[in-house]
Amino acid sequence: MSRRKRPKLPRGIYLRGRVYWLTIQKNGKRYFITLETPDLADAVRRSEMMRQNLELESGAPLNAEIESTVSKLHTFVSTFLPTPAKVNL
Repeated sequence: MSRRKRPKLPRGIYLRGRVYWLTIQKNGKRYFITLETPDLADAVRRSEMMRQNLELESGAPLNAEIESTVSKLHTFVSTFLPTPAKVNL
């Protein structure tokens, strides 16, 4: 009984369970990105898109913008709106 060999995977693509993942290193930081597919051909296509658009996949710049906006909104609300009165029940 011959054992079925796995195909040689392209650089940076690996199988985790039944789903393919991509590992990329950019600016000294390693990224592990799920390709969300069990199909190798689809994983290769998705990995090429991820490599070209890595900065679009990261939520870090957006998270910083959200934190800044929430901070400014909190400052505005606490400065210009009166403090609600305490209600004793």
